[in-house]
Amino acid sequence: AEFLRGAYYYLLVNMYAKPYVKATASSDMGVPLNITEKIEDKYFSRESVETIYKQIVKDLKNAVDHLAGIQQATIYRVNETAARILLSRVYLYMGEWELAEVESEKAIQAGCPLWDLNGVDMTDNGSESTGNLKQQYMISATSPEVLFTQGMNVMNLLMYDGTNVGRFKASDELLQLYSKYSGEGITDLRMTGYFSVSRKKSDCYFSRKTSVLAKDIKAFDAFVIRSAEAYLNKAEAQAMQGKSEAIQTLKTLLENRFENGEIPTSIDGLQGENLVRFIREERRRELCFECHRWFDLRRCGMPEMIHEVTINKGQVQEYRLAKGSDRYVLPIPKKVLDKNPALVQNP
Repeated sequence: AEFLRGAYYYLLVNMYAKPYVKATASSDMGVPLNITEKIEDKYFSRESVETIYKQIVKDLKNAVDHLAGIQQATIYRVNETAARILLSRVYLYMGEWELAEVESEKAIQAGCPLWDLNGVDMTDNGSESTGNLKQQYMISATSPEVLFTQGMNVMNLLMYDGTNVGRFKASDELLQLYSKYSGEGITDLRMTGYFSVSRKKSDCYFSRKTSVLAKDIKAFDAFVIRSAEAYLNKAEAQAMQGKSEAIQTLKTLLENRFENGEIPTSIDGLQGENLVRFIREERRRELCFECHRWFDLRRCGMPEMIHEVTINKGQVQEYRLAKGSDRYVLPIPKKVLDKNPALVQNP
């Protein structure tokens, strides 16, 4: 229960409040905080971002302590390792690099197995229902990397190779990241493992981290905690502290993602901003379509974003999100404001 409360407030504050910035967190508006079990005759106003994050950390730390030594019966019930990974993510958002490193390392020591894609058939070349080919997916009940999952499967609704083909597809910018090192003769196995090509439009790629067959979906991309994140969180935290050990931490993950374990040689010798940039780029490749990207953009400076949408007769409409825009924060729904006059709307 403490884990879930921490997780839900993590989601709320990252959707309806500014990202955590240590210098302004005590004055930035967060979300209402209600942690009592009794009903109170009062309107709840918005607490500060700092207050909400303190509660999230408290809940997750308590969850870690109470889950210690408990055998996980199912991936739909959290374990200590998954709770530590989420806690390390929260510390990462807060810029608490040392604490993020400590928690992610404890998670790794507790058990964060990585799936070597060299020995897994994740190609999009058959049907699960034939019985002749049982395809495997990174986000599934049988994936050794899935430590906790709940919610629903979102990407199958947004990316669908049916009558509404092309509603949403993977961006060209993202796809190009997987061929970035092809000139070195290095093959990123995630390109064929994490994507499928439209049968109707050869330039459309969709997420295939989960099955498209409803009966086979047992793990959910809306909220999933995977082993791989522990290594990414640890590597970024180390790099932000100027530790060269970040390279080896990341290599442990990459050896399981590139063909024959041949990873980009350019990682060796990286330091400072270049190393951090490499790690965050790798984070984008690894955790795509798992509900990380928007929050990562927010915590990394809210950069300018340009999104093109093809409308009728091939016309392209451009949408631009300015750097640091107030639109990086969702508005509180009007029906919520109507019910609670103590709330203040976002700019």
